[in-house]
Amino acid sequence: MSKNIIYCICSYLEKQQIELKNIIKNANDIPIWANKNNIDCELITKIPSNIDDMVESIKDKWWDPPSTKNKVKFFRNIHKLKAWNTKYEVIHRFYNSNYEKMIYVDCDFLPTYHKIDFNKIYTGYYMHTRSRPLWEKMKPPISTVEKHSKQKLKYRYIAGIMYLTKDFKHNMKNIFNYDKIYKLWEIDSDFIREETSLNYILFNENIAQDVTSITKQTKFLKHIGGKTKKTEFIYNQEWKL
Repeated sequence: MSKNIIYCICSYLEKQQIELKNIIKNANDIPIWANKNNIDCELITKIPSNIDDMVESIKDKWWDPPSTKNKVKFFRNIHKLKAWNTKYEVIHRFYNSNYEKMIYVDCDFLPTYHKIDFNKIYTGYYMHTRSRPLWEKMKPPISTVEKHSKQKLKYRYIAGIMYLTKDFKHNMKNIFNYDKIYKLWEIDSDFIREETSLNYILFNENIAQDVTSITKQTKFLKHIGGKTKKTEFIYNQEWKL
């Protein structure tokens, strides 16, 4: 068994699968691509029951009937909320495993022909960051975090790609424990977006200073893009070329 693993979540609903068929083809090939690099892979295609139960149980607190003002726009797509929060389950599974290093990747990242070198992933927790332009401050991963942590952020973390080693100084399974996350959901509905709760925990608990920012484009993964690009995307298995 490899000491390293790649996790990917691709849990689109049936009605989305036709529109995003090439994204799904790409995701289904990620385990094959990982195997070519002699790395184990887990492709998560169904929402874990614990995540499903958490989101369903908080729904009544924040959901308003159509006749009244909707408190949470994200509840228009509850499945998306569940998929986003499955990233926490990935971290829990990693710590419950025998693997030493992991990469998490969203299913809208395209594998390339570049080899994955886990030897270059040193001890730590790595994510891309986004700086804080004026328009960004209104988004929950910035504005809600600042509101509740009482601090101003210069940047935020983006959880589309995560590298994590088990010997990182913080046990991220304990840091991202489900009781803590659920309590945040009860305080503010914005925390139900995973990047909002993730950033709040990292900055509020002074862990952000120990998280490494991925400053360069990841050579072995290429982001496909937003919704329009996803629907127009044609998968040609370029990593095999």
